[in-house]
Amino acid sequence: MITCEVCGESRVRTDRFLDLGLQVQGCKGVQESLDQLFTFEKFDGDNKLTCESAVCNGQKTESRKGIEIAKLPPVLTFCLYRFELDYQTWERKKVNDRFEYPLELDMSKYMSEEALKDLTKDDMAYELKSIVIHRGGAYGGHYWAYIKDDLQEGSWHLDKPAEFHDAPTEIKKKKFDVQDYMTEQQKKELDDEKNKNNPDYDPEGNDQNQNWNQTQGGKGKKNKNK
Repeated sequence: MITCEVCGESRVRTDRFLDLGLQVQGCKGVQESLDQLFTFEKFDGDNKLTCESAVCNGQKTESRKGIEIAKLPPVLTFCLYRFELDYQTWERKKVNDRFEYPLELDMSKYMSEEALKDLTKDDMAYELKSIVIHRGGAYGGHYWAYIKDDLQEGSWHLDKPAEFHDAPTEIKKKKFDVQDYMTEQQKKELDDEKNKNNPDYDPEGNDQNQNWNQTQGGKGKKNKNK
């Protein structure tokens, strides 16, 4: 949304979102990062924006640009920007700074004036339900989650095995061969394709009982075995 400081007219573009991206570096937690995300940027001086309203008539005026929420989802998801580009090494790095999140969050200060007319305070309040955690570096790692099981529907207790082996079980791995998963017809078509430029290849397989006798000149002749 862009709002002219002279006439007060706003230009609004509505976009849908799946989650809200929050900066981690330089922010103490969710609240501070949200405040940064929804802070309006002021355009003045040489950065003034053109206002096409009837009052301003295409003049460049001081303006404010930022975002507001027009409608809140039932479940609000935040994506933390923990990966940054190091401009000295030009490599990605993970931001491991501490980042705090509240158990309850009030989103009313980030709503548009129009949206606030139809919402109560409870409509804009969220309770923390789940956290997804990444363990690793900028180029790999693992994820796991903490989930609040309000309905107590989950089964979180794993049965331990009756006994443990003294040494780990070794599993021999076989090298993957695509032909193990092919039909005989597919194998034949593959052989035909591989040997299409081989003059000695017999696609009917009649050369299986043939052999070659080398002559002194280095050339061979084919004799059939009877």
